Amino acid sequence: MFKKEKPLDFGIDDFKKILIKGQNLTLRVKGNSMWPFLKDNQIISVARTDFDNIKRGDILLCYCQERIFCHRLFLKKASSFITKGDAMFGFDPEFDKDQLLGKVVKKESKGIEFSLDTAASRSLGIFIGWSTLLVSPLFPVCRFFRRQLLKLL
Repeated sequence: MFKKEKPLDFGIDDFKKILIKGQNLTLRVKGNSMWPFLKDNQIISVARTDFDNIKRGDILLCYCQERIFCHRLFLKKASSFITKGDAMFGFDPEFDKDQLLGKVVKKESKGIEFSLDTAASRSLGIFIGWSTLLVSPLFPVCRFFRRQLLKLL
């Protein structure tokens, strides 16, 4: 079970220092860009990883101009990579390999921990990434109807 603590205000350098020491980061997801795989307020664990060890389908923690992204790896080049949030219409800007902080290795859902550092998880991630790319234009409509339904209940 993940240890739940009061959230801290961390910067990019703080993330790097912790991950370089070999410690995992336990974070709370903010936002719905990785829906349905990761949901808002879900707990994840991030481990340090080298650029050479990332594979398509991994969920990566990376940064650009003090903004942190937790999105799925879609394309890996010689010294850069491209990610995409599962629920997003398009791809993120191209990241340099130095902008990689780590990869998500576990998630918690309803008190159960799930390992995400497996071939099966990456395969599922690739499937979700491509399928959501095709159906992502429908997400705003679904969210609207979901909100309306929740108001009625």
